[in-house]
Amino acid sequence: EPGLARVLDAAGTAMYDDPAAGARLAQTVHDAAAAHGLANAVASSTYLLAQAAVHGGELHDALRLLDEAERGFAAVGERARALRTNLGRTHVLNELGRHEEALAASRAILDAAGSGDAALVEDSLAAAAEQNSGLCLELMGRFEDALAAYSRAEARYGRTGSDRATAEVAFDRALVLLTLGRHGDAL
Repeated sequence: EPGLARVLDAAGTAMYDDPAAGARLAQTVHDAAAAHGLANAVASSTYLLAQAAVHGGELHDALRLLDEAERGFAAVGERARALRTNLGRTHVLNELGRHEEALAASRAILDAAGSGDAALVEDSLAAAAEQNSGLCLELMGRFEDALAAYSRAEARYGRTGSDRATAEVAFDRALVLLTLGRHGDAL
């Protein structure tokens, strides 16, 4: 499986630069992994195919693939990776205008972080879930709640040492502050 892992990494990288090439690589891995009963690689390639579907504007297909990937990861005991699929689900649901469902997907990660499953949720995953929650709340017009979520995300990202992610959340928060007419705070 190490060879498949390298191809999956290449597919994931290609997904950003050339989504069609990334999708072809992911499909090749998916087919080979399925033929040889490599369930983890099937789940991983399915997740990449969901990303490709998003890039292609096939949002309903992306949701279906995310559900498949989540079930696949859960079946092989990869609970953290199964939970991580909610980040993609949040994005897709927001794109479809289904903000309450998107918020629930992000909340599933945060609920796990605050429960007995806390060990499954790294700070970076919880921070991304908070940031996604902020976007959902913003899109729903719940600006004060969005600001609070962005503040929590910024604090979590700060603990991970990710300056770029921290800056992105500060930018998100500034946009909400501008919407609220709080220009000085935004600056």
